[in-house]
Amino acid sequence: MHGKHFPSRKIATILTVLIMCFSLHADENTASLDNNLLGKARRDGFVPVILNLRVPDIEYLTADCIRHSGRDMDPGEIHRSMEADLRLETAIRSVSEEILFHVGNSDWEIHHTFSTLPVLALRVNAETLENLAQLPQVAAIMEDRLMPVPEYQPSASHPQEALSPQMADAVELVRADSAWAAGFTGAGEYVAIMDSGIRRSHEAFQGKTIVEQCYSLKADCPNGQREMSGPGAARMYGPQYYGYDHGTHVSGIATGNNGGSFRGIAPDANLIHVQVFSRFSAAECNSNEPCVMSYNSDQLKGLEYVFSRRNQLRIAVVSMSLGGGEYSNAAACDMDNPNLKRAIDNLRAAGIPTVISAGNESFCNALSAPACISSAISIGATTKADQEASFSNFHPQMLDFFAPGQSIRSATGGSDSSYQHWGGTSMAAPMVAGGFAIFRQYSRQVPVHELLTALEYSGRSVLTKCQTGVEKPRINVGEALMSLMSIAPPVNIAGEQSYNQSMLHTEYINTLTWEANPLNNDKNVVAYRIYRMVDNEMVRLAEVDAATFSFRHRRVAKRSEVRYAFTSIDGEGEESGPSIFVLKFGVEQ
Repeated sequence: MHGKHFPSRKIATILTVLIMCFSLHADENTASLDNNLLGKARRDGFVPVILNLRVPDIEYLTADCIRHSGRDMDPGEIHRSMEADLRLETAIRSVSEEILFHVGNSDWEIHHTFSTLPVLALRVNAETLENLAQLPQVAAIMEDRLMPVPEYQPSASHPQEALSPQMADAVELVRADSAWAAGFTGAGEYVAIMDSGIRRSHEAFQGKTIVEQCYSLKADCPNGQREMSGPGAARMYGPQYYGYDHGTHVSGIATGNNGGSFRGIAPDANLIHVQVFSRFSAAECNSNEPCVMSYNSDQLKGLEYVFSRRNQLRIAVVSMSLGGGEYSNAAACDMDNPNLKRAIDNLRAAGIPTVISAGNESFCNALSAPACISSAISIGATTKADQEASFSNFHPQMLDFFAPGQSIRSATGGSDSSYQHWGGTSMAAPMVAGGFAIFRQYSRQVPVHELLTALEYSGRSVLTKCQTGVEKPRINVGEALMSLMSIAPPVNIAGEQSYNQSMLHTEYINTLTWEANPLNNDKNVVAYRIYRMVDNEMVRLAEVDAATFSFRHRRVAKRSEVRYAFTSIDGEGEESGPSIFVLKFGVEQ
């Protein structure tokens, strides 16, 4: 368990590091060492830690990465982004290698290395811990702490919750259905869920693209390692572990769609599911049953992974339903969780907000971490009657929004068609995440702070149980979307193919119909435009007046699938975003 496990430990690399990458001196300030952490290392033999690194030009290098985080997927910008990411990764790796060179043959083991965050996760003994604290390259040493899955409440145990929102009720409460009617269902967007894994085969995820990733410090990924990518990487653990299907339930709330009665907030969005939990015994869980818990370093790896995919996938939001601790002050929370804050800051600067459940301890003046981080979006839970749920944590400044979170029906891990009603702020956070997928389908350019303003001013005020006179908005996705729009595209688009036959030829015709969008009732819509999609480009076919709700696309190929886009035009000439319609054909008899 020594430096030989670290890749690229070559003399040439070390010389390059010494000559090019460091101007730090031994007499610079070194990291303070927590005596409790040192005592724990002496008592247990080893302790997992996260080192905060002093990386030259880290702020500039990070800013350069973020500057090339466009959401337009421009090939040139993607190339520049990859180059910026490589420069940052090289700088961080150089410092990491220098640190491990100095600790030499003392006992240590790498848990995780990082490419965009100036940190290094290790397992070390007391002697190595003391040596690390003397290195000028180490800015701080923190314990790699554990966070549990928040306790959630099955409705069967709480019959008084029977009238609280099920999934369909919650969809109606937050007016996601009106966003669907406007043609916005999260299609084309990815919601990144960092949780305990997913039952990928569940009917609620049929037809979705699911990108899977695993980080497990205890080497509990399906491949028996600490990291795994690709199909099956985010596979949930067995049912003997409390919280094993928590990620399945959360994913269903944000993006589920079984093609029938069950639909999440953004039913056509895709998923990135990052499994960031490890398995623990009942004794380790202080419980009668084994459980899953998540290390900070696994969460950091998950957030970094999402950031690394920002220019390959259309990522709308990150959702985290985990946490621990009690924080009544955002500054103290940021100070205790600097690396998570940096990761959340990077994502937010790239246009990807991080939504986090506030916790279920009934705090009246505190949130759990990481929801308490100042740049995170913290979510509390409400009932169907728009009252704060009894278990929901609250803080008058740190809590951002409420969402339905009591008796929410979603997918579970029992089978490919199993569903249960659970309650918790874990259920509220993915409601908001689904909303962001809808917003991003509408516009990929609106800054995060404008999306938050739209949610704030469109939401229904909820008077909290903890403090008289304090109100927070319960989200209204439909109203927020409408406030972002100056005009909306038509809805309920349909189509069929017919033909005209003469002695000389047969002409095939696609007849398309649509309806006015109810979101435009107070807008001056004067026309509709119809486009054909060719290699993701919109080629205009026609423009018709606002009293016309049909168009005949003539001389088309027989039974050939065609993608169309429809927009609305107002009296000022402004054009809405497009509603996409695909005219498909079954097998010809």
